[in-house]
Amino acid sequence: MKYTFLLPAYKSAFLKEALLSLQAQSFKDFSVIISDDCSPYPLEEIVQPFLCDQRFRYRKNGINIGAENLVRHWNLLLEECHSPFVIIAGDDDLYSPFFLEEMDKVISEYPEANLFRCRIDKIDQEGVVTETELPFDVYEEQDSFISSLFDYSHFHSIGQYVFRTDILKKLGGFKYFPLAWFSDDATALLCSESGVAHTAKVLFHFRNSELNISSNYNNPTYSKLKREANLSFYKWYKDYLNIVQGNAHILKIADQRCRRYCCDRLMNLLPFSSKQLFTILQTFPEFIWRYVKDCINQLFLR
Repeated sequence: MKYTFLLPAYKSAFLKEALLSLQAQSFKDFSVIISDDCSPYPLEEIVQPFLCDQRFRYRKNGINIGAENLVRHWNLLLEECHSPFVIIAGDDDLYSPFFLEEMDKVISEYPEANLFRCRIDKIDQEGVVTETELPFDVYEEQDSFISSLFDYSHFHSIGQYVFRTDILKKLGGFKYFPLAWFSDDATALLCSESGVAHTAKVLFHFRNSELNISSNYNNPTYSKLKREANLSFYKWYKDYLNIVQGNAHILKIADQRCRRYCCDRLMNLLPFSSKQLFTILQTFPEFIWRYVKDCINQLFLR
């Protein structure tokens, strides 16, 4: 098989719909590994009808891995992947029937690249499109991709990428951060040395729902881990920029955009304790003005 979808599964609500979107691919040379992360839901019952298709395989972890380290689950499945290209699919996201067909065209057109990315939109729990990503240049050099990644025209999801399997394995697999926050970005950056090729069409639908960790800002445990991931990623990112060979001006803009992006995501994780705020300010001193402004606004809203 040329492509492998790795699908770590825990939630059941949209799993059948997600699997149907994979089975409907117009490009047929692919396989799917569905990995039940010791879910309390009846995932095997949902998956069973798809196993008549020899391209689909089901496995189950003995313990739940994703709750503690989702990236470990990704990398466990990566070791079972022997196809030239690999995609991490979600148990609630959807692919266009033409996802692989269009990605294969881009891969053929830019054989020097190791990372390929499709445009994406966001859907709600009912499948209604709420936002659509703007188009990009079909091909970006590494420094251009680094700069555009955090400029708010980009949407962020691991499922929109196609990776060269051998390159990803040489890099040590997917990059770990708590809750896999920023793990998609860091892994993409590491794979971007030979440039990044994009599709012009929207081919992936990322679902925002209360069941999705990425969209859930109300859980205190998640919020704590997301703050840790945010700070850890930016420290890693600074070290990464120091070794990238590229236009210094473009990379300076990239750093500014990343700082702003990280600060914006931290604003979504309020409130903070004084200790947490102090830790954040050590990395982002400028964050104090955003925080003070928010506190003043809250006072006037009362």
